[in-house]
Amino acid sequence: MIAFSSTACPACERMKPRLAEAIKACHGEADVTRVNIDDDAGEALAATYDISLLPTYVNVDASGSEVSRLTGVQSEERLERSIEEVRAVQCASIEKKTDEKTL
Repeated sequence: MIAFSSTACPACERMKPRLAEAIKACHGEADVTRVNIDDDAGEALAATYDISLLPTYVNVDASGSEVSRLTGVQSEERLERSIEEVRAVQCASIEKKTDEKTL
């Protein structure tokens, strides 16, 4: 998951503890990258994913392609489900590649 935010965004600031708790609830198995769009690198990445509202949470597969996204204030539970959903997609992709190699 890529979590896009800005220090000037009150909703983003409210989401920080919720995101932290969602990550903790995934027992360290969550791969979340926080991106601040206030700097040049963050702004460029936000443009790549066409981010127009904050906060935005983009779930990506192993190749970096978007799988799903959430925008705006979310519950901790919804963030957890979103992280779990993308982990399931990634695991299925890994299993498929492993199966293809054994054939």
